[in-house]
Amino acid sequence: MKKLLLPFLLIIAIGLGACSQNQEAQWQEQYDLGIRYLSEGNYEEAIIAFTTAIEIDPKMSETYLALGNLYIELGDYEAAAKILEQGVSNTNDTSLQELLDDVKKLVSIDFDNLVSDAFSYTDAGESSSFEYHIPKINIDDAAIAQLNQEIYAGLEYDHIASDIAAYGFADHSASYQWSVNGSILSLVTKTDDTMAAWTEYSVYNISILDGTEITDEELVSSVGLSMDDYYIKVEQALGSKYWEGWDRANEQFQNNSFCEMFNAQLENTISQENLRKALPYLNSEGQLCIIAPIYSMAGADYYYHELNLSDLTLIPDYKYGVEIQAHAINISQEEAYQIACDYWDFTPGDVADETGFELFVSYDTTITSQNSGKTYYCYLLRWMVDAGSDTAHLSTCDWVYIDAESGECSFEAPK
Repeated sequence: MKKLLLPFLLIIAIGLGACSQNQEAQWQEQYDLGIRYLSEGNYEEAIIAFTTAIEIDPKMSETYLALGNLYIELGDYEAAAKILEQGVSNTNDTSLQELLDDVKKLVSIDFDNLVSDAFSYTDAGESSSFEYHIPKINIDDAAIAQLNQEIYAGLEYDHIASDIAAYGFADHSASYQWSVNGSILSLVTKTDDTMAAWTEYSVYNISILDGTEITDEELVSSVGLSMDDYYIKVEQALGSKYWEGWDRANEQFQNNSFCEMFNAQLENTISQENLRKALPYLNSEGQLCIIAPIYSMAGADYYYHELNLSDLTLIPDYKYGVEIQAHAINISQEEAYQIACDYWDFTPGDVADETGFELFVSYDTTITSQNSGKTYYCYLLRWMVDAGSDTAHLSTCDWVYIDAESGECSFEAPK
């Protein structure tokens, strides 16, 4: 009987091993499928795959972590809590318990009223009315309370109090927008100074779990970008926005002075220094956005703009400024002299009718137009007044300017 039992037990052991290997392979297949769907943004299919993986092997804590975090990102905190509780029960994994504790805090938050007015002010200015709203974050946390004080003090003192003292009313409008993605709260405040046509922004990215500030690196990483990729996108957004409304055939680009300024402001806009001034945040759709300065051709040196890095119209050649026009010199100095003489109908030896003194045409210099970049020869017609006396002097200059490219003659100085 013992001889028969041993082979039978071996068969059972081999069968159980094969089943275990098959179960592990099935779990791995579903787990990998869930990760792939997750990376593709196909969240519904990812949930199905992770749920199937849990059914295949309920002891694998990785699946609960993946599914729990997915529910958190989707804002379904109750579903996250339920799956994590199941995971803690089946695996006793401490990391699952830590995440569950965080989710329970999220479940307790009133997200409909997470941010509300701490102060509201409405007044009529000289030409329009003004609304002023200072936000507060409604989370019972010491760090959040400190942040609320900083926001309130800065907005109330810097704008309302100073305006009322100066004008008798607050000549500013203030508003805010906020969104929650996972455990990240993004709060953007905006103040408009209508008298100076200027808008200021402040951006706060906060963990609603512990009230700490989310760094730019952490925020960018939450949407799957490296900082290098982020700055590439920021440059593309700023450069493309700068070019918005312009095309290279614009007639103003015939003016070299304008071109030089345009190119300088483009360079300022996409400089590394300026890229690092961008303030990132997440909008209500979880898209990465920025507030950043874009340099201007009119008004202030630059203005702040709100830009969505996930939804921008890319101008492929945004990096390249406009071409400075190069103008040929087709007219020699001698040829220009003759043009000037012809302009005045002058022949060497002529005398001024009024004085009887001999006239002469002299070459002064060349000048370059700041607007067009063209070169001009400068000639002047003069004569001696009171020759031989103590009061002898030259007459007032009569100038002409000869276009070195076309030979066109003008008495008006080029600009």
